[in-house]
Amino acid sequence: MTYPQQPQPGQPQQPGYGYPQQPTQPYGQQPYPPQQGYPPPPPKRSKGKVIGFSVLGVVAFIVIISVIAAALGGGSDDGGSASDTSNSAPAAPSEDKPADKGAAEPKEDKPPGEEKPAANDEAKDLTSIELDDRSEYGIADIWVTYTVKNNSSKPSDYLIKYEVVDSSGTRADNGELYVTNLQPGQETKEEMFTTLETVKGMKLNVTSLDRTEAF
Repeated sequence: MTYPQQPQPGQPQQPGYGYPQQPTQPYGQQPYPPQQGYPPPPPKRSKGKVIGFSVLGVVAFIVIISVIAAALGGGSDDGGSASDTSNSAPAAPSEDKPADKGAAEPKEDKPPGEEKPAANDEAKDLTSIELDDRSEYGIADIWVTYTVKNNSSKPSDYLIKYEVVDSSGTRADNGELYVTNLQPGQETKEEMFTTLETVKGMKLNVTSLDRTEAF
């Protein structure tokens, strides 16, 4: 019977029957795993080139838009000038004609509230004014009575100034009469006391009459 031989010191051990043989390694060395390679770094883009291409693209776009706008504008100008030239006709020489005497002159617009009626229109609103002698028992009692009708289209105020003169033209009395907020078409009868002693030889005169719009 044969026994397997024992390995001597320093001699590699032989595998037994049926086991695959392993490559021998020098004493004291350990096997290292194979090193894996690293992928190459991606190429770096040049920022300057990107900016340059962007600027060139913007400039080219602006130039194209300018050319198109100029072409469209030139075409419309040419068409407009051609149509104006074809449609325009020489103007006939104008003849100076005398102005019509009956032509109405333009009226000046006046702001509302400042329109003042003519004097004759205002005078028509004072329908009556007179001296009323109410004296009794030797006591003078003389009044001025007056009636005003608003013939305008707006509420109006009235200021009426009067004087009384005797037969020689000397003023014997004078005063002011007031009517306020008289509505259009409305009529009022008013009176005012005087300092006259008599009505004989006396004459009542209206010196002014002003009508203004009431507020």
